[in-house]
Amino acid sequence: MIEALHMEEKVVKLRGIQRIVAQKMTESHTIPRVTTIREVRMDRVMKARAEWNAAHPQNRASVMAFIIYGMLCGIRKYPTFAAHYEDGAMVFPAELGISVAVAVGDNLVTPVLRISEGMRFAELAGAFADLVDKARKNALKLADYKGGCMTVSNSGALGGDIFTPLINYPESSILGVGKIEKKVIVDDPEKENIIVCPMMHLCLTYDHRIINGSQAVGFLGEVDRFLQNPVLEGECE
Repeated sequence: MIEALHMEEKVVKLRGIQRIVAQKMTESHTIPRVTTIREVRMDRVMKARAEWNAAHPQNRASVMAFIIYGMLCGIRKYPTFAAHYEDGAMVFPAELGISVAVAVGDNLVTPVLRISEGMRFAELAGAFADLVDKARKNALKLADYKGGCMTVSNSGALGGDIFTPLINYPESSILGVGKIEKKVIVDDPEKENIIVCPMMHLCLTYDHRIINGSQAVGFLGEVDRFLQNPVLEGECE
């Protein structure tokens, strides 16, 4: 007979940021949501990142900086992803901010990366690195959590592959990022040549009241287009 595992029974009240996150996740269930998933190639991004970091040792870029810049390209083409639903209307913000999920110990915080007008990749990479550094040093202020329009969450950093992230209420969407893993793919369907390539899943959950499936597929297509051709000078076309 297998004996039951004995544990100490206790109640731990949520406080501070944990309590706020729990409340937002509860409110998230009021949103009718759908998740669309797309697998993307990451070989060109990995090459572009290595070249960028070699040329800019004082402003090194993470893979997440490339993904967030791709999200910016998607929002420029599909601005509804910056809006949220409120009382039968779409509310568009005066300024764009992308909430970034950062693991800090056992907690998950979502500070907001401010997107300035005409923001270039170099600015975004530096601002993202600074924001993550502040989060891990517990140096965030209340203002750092306000103004987010859309969230990005990197489960891949912890080994996650495909998941259905919950929307960070009251935002309308969240992009989940899976791990980068080498796979065998067909590089050129016409020539049917097979290669080994780093691949990654993008999991987009969105509010189906204001965002439909075709917009979601289009948004992911814009992110993918940037990752396939990461032009780092100028703005997204």
